[in-house]
Amino acid sequence: MDIYSKILQPVITEKSTIKQEQGQYTFYIRPEATKIDIQKAFTTMFGVKPEKVRIINEPKKIRMIGRSKFMTKRHRRKKAVVYTKNKKIDINKFKI
Repeated sequence: MDIYSKILQPVITEKSTIKQEQGQYTFYIRPEATKIDIQKAFTTMFGVKPEKVRIINEPKKIRMIGRSKFMTKRHRRKKAVVYTKNKKIDINKFKI
């Protein structure tokens, strides 16, 4: 699989935009991606070597309907938080 396809898209929320000013960038990633894959992809895409990479597994949201049925509201997702020290990148240049 291509190194560019490991990072799917940036997370654009109020909290993530505040964290970008501190050098923390959040991305949705593929479920099979590892920290090393994300570090290599980030370095090739933006030209900045990350200081640290953390991965978050978000569970799917399940809602009960009645007594015995379940409905899935959101599928399982995986995020990566990439830390850079004193180096700013332009997240708007990210191409899917």
